[in-house]
Order: sequence, then structure tokens, then C-alpha cells
Amino acid sequence: MDVSHLKQFILNLALPVRASGGAKVANELEQTAEALSPFASLSMRDFAEFLEKADLYHREGIVPTKAITGGSKRSPALKGDELVKDLAQQIGKILESATDSTQSYESLTDQMASVLKKPTKAIVLLVAKELHIPGTFKTKGDAVAAIAALATDRRYTHERTQF
Repeated sequence: MDVSHLKQFILNLALPVRASGGAKVANELEQTAEALSPFASLSMRDFAEFLEKADLYHREGIVPTKAITGGSKRSPALKGDELVKDLAQQIGKILESATDSTQSYESLTDQMASVLKKPTKAIVLLVAKELHIPGTFKTKGDAVAAIAALATDRRYTHERTQF
């Protein structure tokens, strides 16, 4: 089975949905089927792998260079400088979202803590240095707090400058 079969199945499903009065849902099904056209020649397995890569890119901004196997949702293992730059990039995205009025201070702090939960103290200290945060930190928690403060400070400044 390939994606063209899935596309046809979705189109066939739209017909009875439309006939039963679900024109809006039928239109959405037809749009979904049309969106599958560029992938029509892919096998379902290849398409599923593509979706996993797309999800990883959407969630973490990482483009996997190796095939994802076993349905893993983990990002590829990064080493040293690459890991530091990747973490700094993820934090940069959180900092960009700090000016979004739907983001709470708690949400920003939680996002930072989530990104910095697994890396070692040494990596977190390098991330702080990469982000140009001055000072030295005795613990990983101190460094995480300083990094999280970047987002909350940005949020606070944004709120104060709104008229």
C-alpha cells in the first residue's frame, strides 16, 4: 500500500460524509487528500518516517540526517559543540516566544527547565556562555535559573513597553 491508496481512501470517505450533510468536513477531507499528492509514490512506511522527521523538525527545529527507526521520538544524539549550539537554538526559540501574550511566566520557565533537564552541568554552563550570560555558577540549577531569567526578563520588558 502506498500514499496514493490512502489519498483515494480519504476521497472516498468524503463522498458519504458530504451526502450526510457534512460539507465542511468533506471539504477538509478533500483538502487533506490533495495535500497527500506530492507523496503519492511513497510507501506507507516511508511516509510514516517522513511524518516523524517533520514532527521532530516542528517540535525541536532539528532536521534528522539519519533514518528514524522504531518510531522513536528522540532527536539524534549530538556531541559537544553541536549539542551546545542546538540547546542555545532551542532556547532562542523560547526567547522569541516570550513576547507572545499567550505565554505565561511559568510556561516560559517550564520550557527552559525542560530543554535543560537532561544535559550535564558542564553542557548547561557552556550554553550559558554561548548565550553571553555573565558570571559563574556553582550549580546546574543556578545556570538554569539564569538562562530562564532571560525569558522572564524579556517577557517583563515586553509587557512594560506595551501601550
